Amino acid sequence: MIKNVIFDIGNVLVDVLFKEHAAKCTDDPDLQMRLLKATAMSDVWDKLDKGAESEEEVIKQFIALDPEIEDIKKDVF
Repeated sequence: MIKNVIFDIGNVLVDVLFKEHAAKCTDDPDLQMRLLKATAMSDVWDKLDKGAESEEEVIKQFIALDPEIEDIKKDVF
């Protein structure tokens, strides 16, 4: 009997294009990299991916990684 089914969607069933998404948010390459480092390229992203933290908590942690770009991170997420 099947007890659990786990779906891994990101970069398994569909391509997740983080760099392309960041480029849609700003034309500034340096800001794009800061955005990626403070979100999808951070260890915090792993917590979100595993479901270990709530979205609200993860957003707070993303903001803490680079508070100067809080507004753009909120818009992106």
